Amino acid sequence: MNEKFDSHNLKLEDLSEKRQKEFTPVEDGFVRNEAAQVLAEAEGLAQIASSVEKKEMSSIDVLHGQANAEQWERDKMIKSIEYVTTYKTNGNYTEKDIEKFLGKIPEEWLADKGFLLQAISRGDRGYRDRILGHIPENLKNDREFFLSVARVSGAIQYASEKLRGDKEIVLAAANSNPSVLQYATEAMRTDKEVVLAVARRGGSITEAPENLRGDREIALAAVGNNPYMLQYVSKELQGDKEVVKLAVRRDGHMMEYASQELRGDKELAMLAVQTDASGSIERLSKEMQEDEDVNLALIKFGTAVGGRAMGYSGSFDNYMSGVSKVLLQDKSFVSKAMKINPEVLIFASEEIRSDKTIVQDFLIEHRGYRNNGYTTILAYFPDSIREDKEFILDTLRKGIKPEKLFGISDKLKGDMGFIAEAVKINPEAIKIASEEIKKKVNG
Repeated sequence: MNEKFDSHNLKLEDLSEKRQKEFTPVEDGFVRNEAAQVLAEAEGLAQIASSVEKKEMSSIDVLHGQANAEQWERDKMIKSIEYVTTYKTNGNYTEKDIEKFLGKIPEEWLADKGFLLQAISRGDRGYRDRILGHIPENLKNDREFFLSVARVSGAIQYASEKLRGDKEIVLAAANSNPSVLQYATEAMRTDKEVVLAVARRGGSITEAPENLRGDREIALAAVGNNPYMLQYVSKELQGDKEVVKLAVRRDGHMMEYASQELRGDKELAMLAVQTDASGSIERLSKEMQEDEDVNLALIKFGTAVGGRAMGYSGSFDNYMSGVSKVLLQDKSFVSKAMKINPEVLIFASEEIRSDKTIVQDFLIEHRGYRNNGYTTILAYFPDSIREDKEFILDTLRKGIKPEKLFGISDKLKGDMGFIAEAVKINPEAIKIASEEIKKKVNG
């Protein structure tokens, strides 16, 4: 039991002889021996300072100055912890550097709860929390302290096993530490209320037992807040459309963990490519990979995310790599797809890319370049297009600018007769001539 000594109601002599030895009498009461020693030292320093600086100072002034200096040092250390742990990810500090730095923190500060709580609230959590690995053993069993730690950072891995089995502490840690189950005791990992709380906060349920990972309420909460948890729920629930839909709505790649039956579900397939088309289609059933609507949805997503349709490929090519090669040989499908993004033609079969009517219509709309202006668009078409003299001349007659034709074959570029006919249609067609012809023309 803690005793509180009130000097107005209690005298030193009222204490037992043994307890009296722990205190020193002062004006109007008594204080602990340690406090009396600090006070006496402060009074001595005040006298010295008053003489040296020639101004009156009291022991309280000295104590205030000492407190301010210590607080300044503590604040400096807090900022250093924040700096070191934050910039670790930029390669400024190694794991060894951080441990060495934390190991130099004064022992008295490592036993100070206020300092520790302030320290773990700054910087990168993955590294700042390591300071708790240096605290004295008695703090590892301090429930009040670790309840505060749980609320601030969730770093209960440094607490005693008893506290890691404390439900209130584990639930508090679930709010900020997604891996809390990894550090909780087995009793906590098998507690549905705890696992459900972790799931609702987007934490990992990988450490939960199989029966809880097969609990539908937990599964819905887990994948609804963290789609990657679909891979850890039971096989039965990976075949539950509502559970899978929650995951796929946020990440189409999660179709990989859906049951075989659901990989062939068109609603889920459409949702997968509309939320993350890149690579998602590969995780669908063969039937869905060849489905026209699914592939058109993939192209639409790739156009929106991967780059503009008219000459800036961006990462659009990555999305097109997943489009069905069978459908890209179908003129009807390619026609529909080109309404979404004309550059789909570049990925169509050679037969379709050799269709002069389609290519001319495409050139009328297209700016003539891909990859931010470095690759001429005709470079993606077969020689039957690039070497066709009549086709190119007809293209010029239809008003297509010569700049869009830089990708014609070198044979045509050096054909004096062809260039002569081309410049009659449009004098600017000299731009597509070979350098040799341009030099001769310029004299």
